[in-house]
Amino acid sequence: MDIRIKGDRDGIETAQILRERFGVPVIYLTAYADEQTIQRAKLTEPYGYLVKPIKANDLRSAVEVALYKHAADEQVRQVREELRRLNETLEQRVVEQTSKVKLLAAAISHLGEGVVITDDDLDGPGPQILFANEAMCRITGYLADELMGRTPRILQGNGTDRATLNHIKQELSAGRSCTAELVNYRKDGTPYVAELFITSLFDADGRRTNFVSVHRDITERKRTEQALRESQERMRGILHTAVDAIVTIDQRGIISDVNPATTRMFGFAQEELVGQNVKVLMPPPYCDEHDGYLARFLQTGQARIIGIGRSQTDAAASSRDTQSHAGAATGGATHR
Repeated sequence: MDIRIKGDRDGIETAQILRERFGVPVIYLTAYADEQTIQRAKLTEPYGYLVKPIKANDLRSAVEVALYKHAADEQVRQVREELRRLNETLEQRVVEQTSKVKLLAAAISHLGEGVVITDDDLDGPGPQILFANEAMCRITGYLADELMGRTPRILQGNGTDRATLNHIKQELSAGRSCTAELVNYRKDGTPYVAELFITSLFDADGRRTNFVSVHRDITERKRTEQALRESQERMRGILHTAVDAIVTIDQRGIISDVNPATTRMFGFAQEELVGQNVKVLMPPPYCDEHDGYLARFLQTGQARIIGIGRSQTDAAASSRDTQSHAGAATGGATHR
């Protein structure tokens, strides 16, 4: 580009337009080399500045160098543009992920079940606690700051089953999630039964980074289950020592249990009766009517003793051959 050209613009202004609008590389060719002109030309970032007169070989070399530098600059520009675009995308993703993390953290913080996040170190003292929600603090009595940096061993004690701990470690080491029940201890030393669900977190490359465990205090549930078992044992003891025949049936009339008095009265072994319909102990016509009586009882709650008004001879019969002790079989039946 000659600096002195005809028209409203000189070569420097024209070169500026070519560079900005079209990205065309420019080499200045001029007979003027004064300082002011050179400083103006520099602002357009030319790829060369040749002073007339100039040889053809020098011009050819300058053009080749200019084209090479322009191609290199264009590659750099494209790389920078790609980096800028990637940076904007990453910044947007960071904003989105930060928002999701904040939302998740808020949700976890308000869960009714304890949530603990640790690192993935299964060796040495164990994984360090990085996060504990409010429910976990409420269950254990510890403040969040008291749990941070500690290991879950802070919750363990003499009643904590070592076999269960080893099972948890084996499952997590193998990359599997696990569920377990464990006796833990609150800050004040009182034990509680925790139902644990523990799983691993992985990064984008599939590397394990953390463990997340959900803690549920099931102490009251375990006490209720124990009380129910004890109650059932007491009831079973009462039934099995009763002198009257007692048959336990479900809503379909299927026998689930009989006491020893029943087997003595009817001559059946217990295993012969369990799983059978209670009608097996009734003679006609009571066995035919029993389904209707049972349906009415389930619908209205009103019980009716089968066999009222029958003869004394029927009431006394109790052998497995006649199966005519209908009153004893049904009058003593209990429903589950």
